[in-house]
Amino acid sequence: MANMSEQGGLARRRRVGRVWARVYQACVGLAALALVILLLKIVDDAFGTVAVVNVVDPASLVSADGRSLDRQSAGELAGLARDTLDEEGRPYVSTDRLFTLFLDEIARTALPPSALRNLTLGQALIDGQKFPQEWADRTLFDLRLPDVERSERDARARADIATLLADNVEQGRLLELVYSDVVQIELLESWNLIDSLTRQDEIRDRAARDFPQATLEFRSWLNADFLRTPGSSQALTSGIRVALLGTLWMLVIAIGVSLPLGLGAAIYLEEYARDVNNHRLLRLLNGFIEINIRNLAGVPSIIYGILGLAVFVRAMEPLTSGRLAGMGGTDGRTVLSAGLTMALLILPIIIINAQEAIRAVPQALREGSHALGATRLQTIARQVLPVALPGMLTGVILSVSRAIGETAPLVVVGAATTIFIDPDSPFSRFTVLPIQIYRWTADPREGFQDVAAATIIVLLLLLLSLNVSAIILRNRYSARARRTL
Repeated sequence: MANMSEQGGLARRRRVGRVWARVYQACVGLAALALVILLLKIVDDAFGTVAVVNVVDPASLVSADGRSLDRQSAGELAGLARDTLDEEGRPYVSTDRLFTLFLDEIARTALPPSALRNLTLGQALIDGQKFPQEWADRTLFDLRLPDVERSERDARARADIATLLADNVEQGRLLELVYSDVVQIELLESWNLIDSLTRQDEIRDRAARDFPQATLEFRSWLNADFLRTPGSSQALTSGIRVALLGTLWMLVIAIGVSLPLGLGAAIYLEEYARDVNNHRLLRLLNGFIEINIRNLAGVPSIIYGILGLAVFVRAMEPLTSGRLAGMGGTDGRTVLSAGLTMALLILPIIIINAQEAIRAVPQALREGSHALGATRLQTIARQVLPVALPGMLTGVILSVSRAIGETAPLVVVGAATTIFIDPDSPFSRFTVLPIQIYRWTADPREGFQDVAAATIIVLLLLLLSLNVSAIILRNRYSARARRTL
């Protein structure tokens, strides 16, 4: 009777196990299906047909050696803005427009026009801006040359302002000026990939009826130009170069700071803190540290953003702005502050995974190393860490995955939503791919949803590339650790 009862209980547990296995498989299948649908939607938006109209054909503005607009230098783009004329012989970019851009991008002053009149170039321009030394005593409004006849004044003013723009304004900002004022490119409507493949005749008929002046073309929003072009106010000319570089800068700083700190903390807590059992105060302190590390792993990311704003942006402003390094920064809202904030965010993840990996190393390996005369430091460096390294790299994979997709802390720290200048140092202003995606998905204008989809694909590919690299390293060290054991 007892055997029959045990067999009945075993059969019942098996039936319950099969039911839960089916539930688990169904949940995994639904999750995979939802992921596939999401990816198909992103790909569907990243390709498709567009109806485009422009006043000037961009192909007519190529350089003498055949380079397209996005590959021309700042000087060449400033020359196009200065010299390109319409059919009536008037410049597409007015002198007032050039002068306004000059004030916004070079002078960067909030003074009223009446106060600007008497400022010389040497006084008004930001430190490091270039201008001919013989112009140092010219006031800003002397650029308009009021002492000569109007047509000559306008031509000379355009030439002078274009010279200053070419020497001091980023290529991306001038590229946007040419596209918006000279080419005057406009996206009238866009269709996704599925509609472009299944409704071609309907799209052509609608374009001929509603946009007779427009050109229909199939567009891949994800292309080489998209990667090397800065952002723009027009979807057709927008790119992610600035955001991509900002993301890479932020990741390098975050991983470079958090990895050594995290591994060092894990080594101390596992290899050294265990030997303080006779010291009650140290034992309590180590326990307090471990509890807080695990609590910090679950803290909302926005809290880290507030901490980064208080500590790195404000309290450490002389350092994070670059003033201590002589970089001439104005505030602490830099890529260095963002990287340090993200380092704090991922530090608990790295420590916890590194602790688990070190704890999994057999104690016999340590004892054998000590028996052969190795010191504790030699044992940790030559025996424990090589075996624990695969598990540590798992923590790095998880931390990179979290850091690359975070938005809230970077918004608080000061990531820009619109910026045209590439980050070229830790003290540069910045934006990142998640911020760019957020901005474009919220933009109601035609085409920006498609640009956001292309940016999501780039972000996913970057994340997969980093994860694959870490997995390859983990597998390589796993094989080496198995040979050691």
